[in-house]
Amino acid sequence: GNNYFGDAIPGLSLYHVSGFQFNRFLGAGIGLGVETYDPESGYEPVTYPLMLEVRSYWMKRRISPYGALSLGYAWTGKIPNNWGDTNDFDGGPMAKVQVGYRFGNHFTMHGGLSFQQKTRHWGSPENVYGTDRILNKRLELGFGLLL
Repeated sequence: GNNYFGDAIPGLSLYHVSGFQFNRFLGAGIGLGVETYDPESGYEPVTYPLMLEVRSYWMKRRISPYGALSLGYAWTGKIPNNWGDTNDFDGGPMAKVQVGYRFGNHFTMHGGLSFQQKTRHWGSPENVYGTDRILNKRLELGFGLLL
């Protein structure tokens, strides 16, 4: 994904979604997560998304391709105050799309895209203030455990 400065940086995400699979083609659930877009610098806050997810398995086989769409809102954590600067982040809407494979009844692997909006309100000791609107974009590669 990209960090605040637009650099491509590996990040980490952990999600849990609980829901109901109505049939092979339609499942829906609600999920919570934790994301970091720049874990090394300490400049990006951790985000905490709450989302609704829709999922579909496309074949009636043990190994089946699937797709998922998640929409929600993510809140941001705090970051340390460096050199007297003010850095306050507000969360915003988020969206994810995933395509992958289900292996048997318990494992998945996927690739996808994730988008997260944030707003940064900043200020310096010299009374210079501003607001930045941020759109974090991430290419996801992941795996899942189905219970």
